[in-house]
Amino acid sequence: MDGDEAEPGPGPASNFMRNLRFRVPRSVQQMVAALVHTIFAQPDTVARVLLADAAESLARRFPQSERMLRDAEEDILAYMALSNEHWR
Repeated sequence: MDGDEAEPGPGPASNFMRNLRFRVPRSVQQMVAALVHTIFAQPDTVARVLLADAAESLARRFPQSERMLRDAEEDILAYMALSNEHWR
């Protein structure tokens, strides 16, 4: 990802994305970021499925990134615990 591309706002999500980005070759950073970004836009059950799918798609080529994504699952999905008022 280049510096002018959008990442989640300040906080743990942006830190996670930056750390994940450095675990894969530059040529696939956009693809990996897109996989993970879609998770943040989904409701509870869909987000969990997408996270598992994203981790599986990374497993063979980027096992370190796959482990990192699975290890951070609860932190990544913590946004789902927020009430609806936070989404407005």
